[in-house]
Order: sequence, then structure tokens, then C-alpha cells
Amino acid sequence: MIISTSGYYSTGSSAVFALLEEYDSCTSGKLENWQLPGIDYENILLYTPDGIFDLEDKLLIGNSIHRSDEALRRFHEKMLLLYENNFFSMGGFKALLGKEFYNCLENYMKHLVQFRVSGHWEYHYGGSRLNLKKMLGSIRRTLMHQKIIGELYKMPYYNKNDYLLYSFVTDKEFYALTKKFIYRYFSMIKGSDLKPNLILNHFLLPHNAFRIPRYFDDDFRLIIIDRDPRDVYVMEKYRPRSDNSLLPCDNVEDFVSFWKKLRDNVKPVHDDRIINIRFEELIYNYDQTVAFLEKQCGLRTEDHVKKGQIFNLEKSIQNTQLFRLDNKWNDEIAYIEKELPEYLYEFKTNIWENKKISSAKYGIIY
Repeated sequence: MIISTSGYYSTGSSAVFALLEEYDSCTSGKLENWQLPGIDYENILLYTPDGIFDLEDKLLIGNSIHRSDEALRRFHEKMLLLYENNFFSMGGFKALLGKEFYNCLENYMKHLVQFRVSGHWEYHYGGSRLNLKKMLGSIRRTLMHQKIIGELYKMPYYNKNDYLLYSFVTDKEFYALTKKFIYRYFSMIKGSDLKPNLILNHFLLPHNAFRIPRYFDDDFRLIIIDRDPRDVYVMEKYRPRSDNSLLPCDNVEDFVSFWKKLRDNVKPVHDDRIINIRFEELIYNYDQTVAFLEKQCGLRTEDHVKKGQIFNLEKSIQNTQLFRLDNKWNDEIAYIEKELPEYLYEFKTNIWENKKISSAKYGIIY
């Protein structure tokens, strides 16, 4: 089984990934030695800009002699960028997978490209160069007439080795080739590990779930984790951290508007390979939620050999109901409750009611 965790940003995918790591039947393959404390590798080759999904959209929707070359070119360049460079939590395929990934990529491109033609389009433009012949003529005329005649001529510069890549693959051809490429990637990540389940973090996003039938067999599962937006807002706006939030949370109105649009933009899809759970359910209904995940992902209870060693329930519960830590947030929280009622979680008890915790010191723990 190939199991990917995902979420809507800060909704708890790392918590479920940590839970899966506790099963003796699960492995993240070559990524196990790569991972840094608190950081999970993100497998972005599908949905990164100019990745596989962009290639799909360009080649199968509105393709043309202009679009085809640009799509193939930009995809290949992006894959090589990820191959050569380690972007902390993504990429680094050369160090991670070695030449095998490069060879797999080149073989994929070989079968995608149907025609190679000498020529160029405007986006191959590399600037301007002086035209030596016309420049010398201008200088000669200037000397003869003792005045400046004309200009130093410049001509558009294109690489002399420019060529155009064309592909008009059918849907069937594209998905067959790409599925083979993706499953080869799975094999490379898993390496020689014999454990039956490969676990990946963020291999797909909720917004990509509608594409699952095109690319994956019945051995694939996508676990989408949701979370109370009140806690997401507090985490992203008020928790101490070294970097900036990627969500618009300078004011609660922008956050609410963003959250609505983000969620409305997810296409509805019904597929047994998609598993939706709440982060809060994993905390407050741990046994039932774990049993549900085991059933959906084909995991065995007896393989849960590191229970509580990676996903710490006692610490993780402190990562809920954060919006109750400080009364000065009450107006903002009330606005979220009014505008986003369908995304709230109904907490049965207030875990902070009898505890004194400084909102300036709390940390986010998975």
C-alpha cells in the first residue's frame, strides 16, 4: 500500500504521518534517514508549479504547437532543478535517489516527445546582441560623412541550438506513461525496504484528490486531515516562530475570506481511496480513529509496535483548543465562529479551564 498524508496547511498531516511511522509494516524508505526533527519531506513532483499536473493540463487541455514545447521544456527544467538542488524539505533527488531518477526522467521525456524541430518561439529569446556586420557599416559611413549615421544595430538573440519539442499525446497515452513514471518514483523511494506499506507526506494535496482515478491503482490511499480553523488562526498568527506564516492572517477578516475560498476551491470527489479525518478526533477519540485508519489502509493492530513513541498523545492534546489560551483573542475567535461554522469542532470539555499557560510561551507539538 502507498499511503500519503495531506491537509489544508497546519491542519495536522504531520501528526497522522507520525502515527503511521509507529507501524512496523510502514516505511518512508530512503526518506527515513533524510528527515530532520519536526520536518517531513514533501514529495512535490506532481503538484509543484511546472510539475506533472501542470504538464497534464497543458498537453491535454488546449494544446498547440506553442503550448506543447513550453510545457515539455518547463517540466523538464523543473525536474532537473529538483534533481540538482535540495530545498530543505523537498527536492534533492540526486542525493536522495541518485542517477536512477535522472535516467527515469529522461526515459519519460523520450516517450512523451513525439517531434523535435529546429527553431524557436519568442520565449526562447535570450536578449539582444550586436550585429557586427551592420555595426561596421555604420562606423564606416560615420567616418566618411564625419557624422553619426544610424545606430549600433542590435538583433534578437536566440540560442543557435534551439529546437522545438512537440507532443500531442492522447489522454490514454499520457496517463499510461505518467503512471509508470510515478510508480517508478515510489519504487526508488522505497528502495530495498521489504515492508509492505510506503508512507509519504504531501504527495497529493486535497485540491489534487480529483485526479486520483487517473494515476493510481487500488493500492493508493490519501488521508486528508482537517482541523478547527480557530486553532489554525491562532497558530499562524500568535505562536512564536522564526519564519512567517504562509496564510493571510494579519487580520481575521482576511483569514476567514481566505479559508472560505481555499476550501470552496476543492473539487468534490467520491473515491474509496480518499480518507477524511479530523485532527481533533485523532486526539479525543484516539482508539476509534486509529481503528478506522487501520481498516481503511489495511494496517494490522499487531504491527503498531511503537505506539505512543512518535505520535505523543499527551503532548499533542496541548495542540488543541489553542484559541482558548488568551481572552484578548475573543473577538477574533467569535468572528471565525460566525463565519466558518461548518469547519468548527465541538469540544466537549475545555482542557485549559484549570490550567495557567502563558500564550506567549506555548509551543506547537505534534
